[in-house]
Amino acid sequence: MAQSKTSGVLQRALLVCVALLLCLGGPALAADVKPGPLPDDVLAGVLERGYVRCGVNDLPGYAEVADDGMWRGFQVDLCRAIAAAVLDAPEAVEFSQLYTDDRFSALEANEVDVILSNASWTLSRETGRGIAFTTTMEYDGQGFMAYADLGLKRLADAAGRNLRVCVVSATTTENNLRDYLTQHDLGLEMRSFETHDAQWRAFLDNLCDITTGDRTSLYISRASRSPSPASFVVLPDIISREPLTPVVRKGAPTWESLVRWVMHSLVIAEEKGITKANVLAQAATATDPELRKLLGTAEQPVFFPGVDARFALRAIAAVGNYHEIFDRNLGKSSPFGMDRGLNALWKDGGLLYAPLFQ
Repeated sequence: MAQSKTSGVLQRALLVCVALLLCLGGPALAADVKPGPLPDDVLAGVLERGYVRCGVNDLPGYAEVADDGMWRGFQVDLCRAIAAAVLDAPEAVEFSQLYTDDRFSALEANEVDVILSNASWTLSRETGRGIAFTTTMEYDGQGFMAYADLGLKRLADAAGRNLRVCVVSATTTENNLRDYLTQHDLGLEMRSFETHDAQWRAFLDNLCDITTGDRTSLYISRASRSPSPASFVVLPDIISREPLTPVVRKGAPTWESLVRWVMHSLVIAEEKGITKANVLAQAATATDPELRKLLGTAEQPVFFPGVDARFALRAIAAVGNYHEIFDRNLGKSSPFGMDRGLNALWKDGGLLYAPLFQ
């Protein structure tokens, strides 16, 4: 399933060995070199293997194989940003479509290096699984879509009508719906399906009257998978908070930090006006101290063994800043035309915010 696996495995393995020697060397080395972080097994594995394994979903705009055979989407670009940062090769990626709880099991079993498939950050997942959440890259909420001819203006209008609602099993969406229906006696019948595809097919086949999921996925499914988008209406009800974040395996702190800071760099780049088109020119001329650190032109330590200080520059050069990624896959330059909403920068009224790069 690998789209591209670059050569140079021996060179990357050598980088890992050098990093280990610098961190673990004897007194002669210790006299000249400050101790740094050890490469954990995930980062070392990526460097030795020569490509990043990313778990994604199967939703247009997020992750899909286009007609030309290339993977495209919001999650795909985030995966390529990581590969560019670590390996200087945005095509050095392998994508696996993972569903519901299978994605976390695959991560715990070291079958993938990072999950990008719209995973909601929750207490039970963080404490009950061997996984670690990094930073929120999309803020969403659970909503509902119904057949327009039902005449529903809001979910409460379904009360007492014995309607059926489709949901994907073993997800926070299913748990949220169950909790909501416990509190609100609407008489809705829950029908659970293993995948988003199965849920959507059931909805189109009239096995359900209403379907539920993250609101962005509802809008995308209506626009891209419906033979008649006007036949469906997205209701205004939002019953949950869904912070969606890349997820890594617990116990790999260096890899976790690296993924987190690659994501932060995309947000900072937007705030600083750094784009895919101008990043190299900005690296050559920047005087802003934080920007020089972001682009690796200021003197600073190596933060991640085997990965040099220009990791953020490579990520931005490969996929652009957050605005560029969102716009081409989900926003105004995409077939879906979604507004940024909560996913705007903090200074523009949204929730996106990154720590200082220093």
